[in-house]
Amino acid sequence: MQHILYMEVIGRLSERGFSLDEPVLKTKSLFEEKGMSGFIELLLKLLNESLSISLLTGVSWWKPESCCAGPIYDSHGRRPKEFRTSVGVLKIDWRRLSCKNCGRVLIPLREFLDLKAYQSKLSELEMIVTDIISE
Repeated sequence: MQHILYMEVIGRLSERGFSLDEPVLKTKSLFEEKGMSGFIELLLKLLNESLSISLLTGVSWWKPESCCAGPIYDSHGRRPKEFRTSVGVLKIDWRRLSCKNCGRVLIPLREFLDLKAYQSKLSELEMIVTDIISE
């Protein structure tokens, strides 16, 4: 379902825009079918594409740590990743970019969110457990 909503949002934004009714109705149906985790997945997928496309085109509002003097990025495929959270399992396809100059592979969303390479859970679960124990 979130893939359908994702494609519809991208299509509407790139074409003629959309009315407020459309995202409200689609978000409601997404929540009914997938819950909070589906909505968070959708937001992360949109952010993932925004970061990647801006770096590929060279017009980026976010600059990762430079790998070389003049990084020029090229698409290098995708890699699936899952995270355990308090709202459920989040499934994301990391978009991978490689620098044409030095060959370094960059995963923009992972760097933007400051996540570790093999991280499979978020620290929010640890914060919840710590709060419960401290009470």
